[in-house]
Amino acid sequence: MRCAKLYYPGQIELVEVPEPEIQSDEDVKIRVNYGALNADDYNVYIGKQGQTYCDYGLFHEISGEIVQLGAYSARTGLQVGDHVAASPFIPCGSCPACRAGKWNLCREMFSNGLLAEYVSLNHRRLFRIPQEITPQQGSLTWLVLTCVRCMERLSVLPGQRILILGAGSSGQILVQLARRKLPSILAVSEPLQSKRTLAVLNGADVVIDSTSENLMSKALDITDGAGFDIIIDAAGDILALQNSIALLERGGKLMIFASYDFTSYLNLNLADLYWKECVVMGVYGATNSPYTVSDTKILSQLSLDSLIGKVFPLSDLKQAFEAYGSRLYTRILVQP
Repeated sequence: MRCAKLYYPGQIELVEVPEPEIQSDEDVKIRVNYGALNADDYNVYIGKQGQTYCDYGLFHEISGEIVQLGAYSARTGLQVGDHVAASPFIPCGSCPACRAGKWNLCREMFSNGLLAEYVSLNHRRLFRIPQEITPQQGSLTWLVLTCVRCMERLSVLPGQRILILGAGSSGQILVQLARRKLPSILAVSEPLQSKRTLAVLNGADVVIDSTSENLMSKALDITDGAGFDIIIDAAGDILALQNSIALLERGGKLMIFASYDFTSYLNLNLADLYWKECVVMGVYGATNSPYTVSDTKILSQLSLDSLIGKVFPLSDLKQAFEAYGSRLYTRILVQP
């Protein structure tokens, strides 16, 4: 079968490898339908993540179809033919974070690339996709679950004022989830007109052109000078974040949600942070424990097709990365 391997930044190749076999009774073999290219993949591809590249596997957001089950996996309710998505995380299971159910914070976390024609995974890493969800939509499952966990950690209350920085695929899902929390103002800052338009369709009250409008003055104007109760960075733009504390209402929360490289540092006004009693928090992935098979039904309640910008065959993987780098699309999918 064909598998994508990244040997050096920008040097990606398709290689022939044996099809994976089920190694234990808990394993499931999956025919991969689609892989969703995300910021982590792109940052590794261009050399911003400082990874070891030799034989590096890409993509950890996939959808696929079960073609074989281990003996124990067959007793969990999974069946051959089921459409599933996968968690990228392989936790150790024994560190304090794992014992607390916070597998995403495992001290010995490992994540392998899943972009191949077939993969074999432990059944605990799978999420069954509802029948009404297409394989393309299903490849966004992990993205949706991380956004859901972001909103859980923020504990959004009705009537709060929310600002989302960035209207890419995660920003668009966060807009849809935030809209359900009944905010008094839901604003989005985004440089591209097409993404601002989509944000309005997904529920944003106000969109701000970050290239031509002053974010500070615009934000204070639409909140009557009070600022926002919640700001979520879904863009990874350090310059936009720099004045974020000044845009927060007293007692507000700043959520660091985007993907950053290891040289990203932020200067914050500590006095402002202190007297406003603001909270700066992060979210990394989603834990397996809160999400059961039934929780993926939220996929049916979201507008996902509008987030799929372009689909590339596996043979055009380099073009897929180039398209992602253009920032013109929301989510880019690759089909093995």
